[in-house]
Amino acid sequence: MRPVPDRILDGHEVARRIRDGCVPLIAQRQERGRCPSLVVVRIGDHPAAQVHAEAWTKEAATWGLEVNVAALPVDTSARKAAGILKGLGRDRAVDGVALARPLPENLNERALQEALPPAKDAEGVHPETLGRCVLGRPGLVPTMAGAVLRLVDAAEVPVRDARVVIVAGPDAPVLPAALLLGRRDADVTLCRPMAADLGRVTREADILVVEAHRPALITPDMVKPGAVVIDAGVNAVPDEERAGRLRLAGDVAFEAVCGVARAVTPVPGGVGAVSLAVLVENVVRASAPPTHDDGTTAQLPLFHY
Repeated sequence: MRPVPDRILDGHEVARRIRDGCVPLIAQRQERGRCPSLVVVRIGDHPAAQVHAEAWTKEAATWGLEVNVAALPVDTSARKAAGILKGLGRDRAVDGVALARPLPENLNERALQEALPPAKDAEGVHPETLGRCVLGRPGLVPTMAGAVLRLVDAAEVPVRDARVVIVAGPDAPVLPAALLLGRRDADVTLCRPMAADLGRVTREADILVVEAHRPALITPDMVKPGAVVIDAGVNAVPDEERAGRLRLAGDVAFEAVCGVARAVTPVPGGVGAVSLAVLVENVVRASAPPTHDDGTTAQLPLFHY
């Protein structure tokens, strides 16, 4: 079964719209003397960290931002790494900072995320960024959660009173989407990937979001007809067309579910493409914060997701 073209929720198109919306802000920043700037901090040479760093820098450069990579040796101490991150927070020439992961085993990921400057937290992983989501305060947005909301908007379905089911583990980056969708008056249910009654719960969803990293976990019988399905999972699976090679696949049986759902995001080309755009959008917004009515500059840009 081949997917129905008009049911594919194209992440690249959504990312393009985000970029187009930021063009005026980038132009304004350029008129003030410099482009918005992103610094990617990469510690060690883990292949996955290199992929993250390269994807972020390529996307930001495509938008016309100034991009630099701070490549640190694998034996960098936690104290030195934290000091560099805090120093970037004090550098007025830097608007956004992103920390490529995974980190070397001697470093604590959460501790270094806390060392990121919250007002420049491009990926939206600092506890203060997440706390602002909980409280509904203005600030930057976690990129994966922001991507989910932008894709929901692109699907043009009502969120108020919609039944949303998010299938994800306890540390999944997509989880803040539950808070943001809840603030739009959606009825949100969190479900663990190995729940015994997973199919019963997912069949009730008007909007189904999945980040389980389990290939083809979601099959057509687990999807409500007409639902919007957002697949945030990434898995390397054997490529049936190229013997001995791997390809990327999501958590949703994509082609089959396209025959049931209203809209489905592909992997690749879905959530990942949009989360990249949201990361760069965070940098642009951080570079040009709005002003209050009294003329003073706000510390953080206002996001209303």
